[in-house]
Amino acid sequence: MILAAQQSVRNAKRVADILSILTKYGLADWASGIEIDWIREIATRRAGAEAVAAASTAERVRRAVAELGATFIKLAQMLSVRPELIGKDLALELSHLQSRVPPDPPEAVRATVEAELGKKLEDVYATFDLTALASASIGQVHRAALRPGGEAVVVKVQHPGIVEKLEADLEIIVWLADLLERHVDDARAYRPRETAAEFRRGLLREVDFTREARALDQFGAAFADDPTIHIPRVHPELTTPRVMTMEFLDGIRASDLAALDAAGVDRRKLAVDGGAAFLRMIFAQGHYHADPHPGNFLVLRDGRIGILDFGLTGRIDEELREDVEDLLEAIILKDAERLVATIERVGSCPPDLDRAALKHDTLDLVEAYVGLPLDKVDTGKVLGELTDLLRRHRIVLPAGLSVLLKTLITLEGTGRHLDPQFQLTSLIGPFRQQMIARRLSPERYVRRLRAFTSDLESAARRVPAAAARVVERLERGDLEVKVANPGLERAAARVATAIVAAAFILGGVGLKAAALLRGDLFTGVLAGLAGFAGLLLAVKAARG
Repeated sequence: MILAAQQSVRNAKRVADILSILTKYGLADWASGIEIDWIREIATRRAGAEAVAAASTAERVRRAVAELGATFIKLAQMLSVRPELIGKDLALELSHLQSRVPPDPPEAVRATVEAELGKKLEDVYATFDLTALASASIGQVHRAALRPGGEAVVVKVQHPGIVEKLEADLEIIVWLADLLERHVDDARAYRPRETAAEFRRGLLREVDFTREARALDQFGAAFADDPTIHIPRVHPELTTPRVMTMEFLDGIRASDLAALDAAGVDRRKLAVDGGAAFLRMIFAQGHYHADPHPGNFLVLRDGRIGILDFGLTGRIDEELREDVEDLLEAIILKDAERLVATIERVGSCPPDLDRAALKHDTLDLVEAYVGLPLDKVDTGKVLGELTDLLRRHRIVLPAGLSVLLKTLITLEGTGRHLDPQFQLTSLIGPFRQQMIARRLSPERYVRRLRAFTSDLESAARRVPAAAARVVERLERGDLEVKVANPGLERAAARVATAIVAAAFILGGVGLKAAALLRGDLFTGVLAGLAGFAGLLLAVKAARG
């Protein structure tokens, strides 16, 4: 059923089901403010709400999400890494959600694999266990052995029709986010439209198994020279968007402490080697596994660490890397002023931000760690307190930075799970040295100079046309400047002169940068003339 009046939401019954479940758990009060009658009518129902009234809000959200199904579980898992949006308690509660679903029947699994690979199951695999090892929201995993040779593999098989189900729910989520942003004032600061769009992009990427296969290949190549880490190998000839075949890793999961101890594994070394590998991904490679919980680590028979599940990864460009480096450096140096400046620079701050209160809270956070040596600073705890601070002040971090901070918090938690004395900061030292060297490198300054020159060239193309339009309107008499105080005319003239002077000086700097990069003498001369003209105008503006 198509609801054109409600922005093309395809299934009115599913929307009603979602709102009814939210109402059942006392989570639909926001919908009563939406000016759509049938939504208000559902949101004001109270049937069944008494049964869950004693539960905490976080628990009610988790139970509602579990009832809403796979797409909403995935959304909740994504939000669990955004504690500055939803709060630490709710983020922790949602992180416990498991997207377990009943496995598909054997005939459906066989049909999917054969349709994707274009061959009979028996022609590809010497053995294939049609009973799933595990089944999650998007697909399920099976043990198999390849033909010929008998190599042990696991085969990830997508549930039939799951893409269509996800797309239908995603459309509803985007529509509900739009309603929230338009009708619920308190929700706007958290940008529900942007969050929903980000989630939609991420989930639709996740249902394409070839993306995960490429990530496995990239991480495998990056760690090919590391004797402590092993990434499972993908068989590309047996991988499609709906089926992925990869090496089976035989080992003990890091979540099973008793088995690790029984096997004589050095848990302290395991924590250090695993933590160092993830810091290398983040600060050296710029591409990282974003879910480093203990269940995704294996200790293999030869002692290496196997890393599983590359469905959720993050990428870091130079700007994002420098943002997180600035935050960590301010925390490590216990520099409250620098931390506040970095937060204001990278975060989206509300218009009514109380900067004095932000500075006071940040100083309180930092002072708690003054006097502690670096290797005693609990990075996960500090970052957790920082996300609480951001939420209190309604400051929203860019999604990439938020996911990266959550990854570091999870990584420290995994290290502590293995070794209660583990400190992530003790591993950061070498990466701090690399950070300093990278920031002082000539290559970085050349990149910045080129970007600056490009921006100036772009501005130089736009400004004359804009100025010409203003002059044209002045000549036609379409543009008026009203001055309430005649004494301001002289000040306005000085400001205008100063702006023109600044334009000349910036233009001169840009031309000089271009001349240095290109070795162009003529451009260098123009740079000097532009700068000199700018200085003359600046003197004139200063004198009035």
